[in-house]
Amino acid sequence: MTDRTAGILVTVFLAGAAALAALLPGQLERAGELKRGREIYMEIRREAQAAVQDDTRSIEDGMTGVLDTAMKSINKDYTGWIEIPGTGISYPMVQTDNNDEYLKKDFEGRDYAGGSIFLDCRCAGDLDEKNTMIYGHCMRDGSMFTDLQRFLDRDFLRNTGTVLITKGGYRYVYRIFSAFVAKPEEDCFRVEFPSDYDYGKWLERQKERSQVETAVYPDRSDRIITMVTCHADGSRRCVVQAVLTGTEEAD
Repeated sequence: MTDRTAGILVTVFLAGAAALAALLPGQLERAGELKRGREIYMEIRREAQAAVQDDTRSIEDGMTGVLDTAMKSINKDYTGWIEIPGTGISYPMVQTDNNDEYLKKDFEGRDYAGGSIFLDCRCAGDLDEKNTMIYGHCMRDGSMFTDLQRFLDRDFLRNTGTVLITKGGYRYVYRIFSAFVAKPEEDCFRVEFPSDYDYGKWLERQKERSQVETAVYPDRSDRIITMVTCHADGSRRCVVQAVLTGTEEAD
């Protein structure tokens, strides 16, 4: 190797090292933020479990109004707990007067790329509307609403299709009836309907566009939730819809 060649290699190496050094702090900071976010939600789950009167029961089997008090002491914007058995989805939900605040903020109000699970500000938040919209990020580590994409797989949906929301001492039980990918401007994100007839026709369209078949068919008298996360291609959304099938006391 000539001195000239060696000099070129050293120059290239130093340039690469400098670029890496400039990039590394940001990457480390982001990695640390993601780790803190995961730990925060793990701690919140532990606090939620401790709030249940009978701590021998799992979250989905026993959260009560006591939970609401415990979670609101952490964040006044708390509006319920969502759980999808068979997935990693088990989180507190929040709602405020806009859909931006919790995009990059965790349940404790700290900066976090994973944000929070939140209800659309257009919804009343009492789960009594025709369509309640719920959003969450799709994260590379599998957290937040990432597992919604698994419902695009028919075999996965066959084994699990129940969504549980605990709120105000009651457990709302939903069954998934549709899962598909959509563009942000499509009508699956509607929350207002001029009539029951219009709502019924809209439900039919949501059922028809499902990429997986289910035996669940909602009608215009039903209340549903629409859960939304990013799709892998970045420009579309993964949409999973479920219909309310029952309400039970969680005590």
